[in-house]
Amino acid sequence: MKNFLNLSVYSVKKFIIIYYAIGLIGLSIPLTAKYFIYITPFSILINLFFVLYFNINWNARFIIFGSLIFLLSMAAEITGVNTGVIFGSYTYDNSVLGPKLLGTPVIIGINWIILIYCTVILVDKFRIPVIVKILAGGIIMLIFDIILEPVAGKLMMWNWLNGEVPLQNYAAWFIMSCLFIGIMYLGKTDIKNTVSAHLLLVLFIFFAGLNLFL
Repeated sequence: MKNFLNLSVYSVKKFIIIYYAIGLIGLSIPLTAKYFIYITPFSILINLFFVLYFNINWNARFIIFGSLIFLLSMAAEITGVNTGVIFGSYTYDNSVLGPKLLGTPVIIGINWIILIYCTVILVDKFRIPVIVKILAGGIIMLIFDIILEPVAGKLMMWNWLNGEVPLQNYAAWFIMSCLFIGIMYLGKTDIKNTVSAHLLLVLFIFFAGLNLFL
């Protein structure tokens, strides 16, 4: 596939910037926002494609532990949305995120993989103990969620009871992030990617921008 598409790192990085810049503008304009909202699942799949396309070290460990994170994140989300005991009371009613399994969009598990993958590669660039990398990665994921939550409801991704995000959600998000990052290190997946850090930075800027304009 790589030989057929022949995508360069530079061209893809530029595409990611342009794509999310257009998305930020489109979602910030009331007239077009209602159309751009429905592109969300497609955007997540594009992120997945670029992550997999530029993944350098394919091995069985990466596939096994990546799949484990997908299954665990889906299990946590399904449990959370049906009981409220993990993240708090929320639903995916009227969500634009696509097909659901027991009330949870399947693409949520895919998004967890993308974010954990990009975060692991980012923190792995630093020469610090693994436990520090895990905690730093958890903090990065937590900051991302803090930026994401204020606009998630407006983007019709999920809805919180009474519209309020409980502190429980942030605690659970941090703990789960550390757990998943720890799983990647425990599995010695040794993942590398030339666009993942760039993608994660653009996503941070994108949702920070939405906080300003929505």
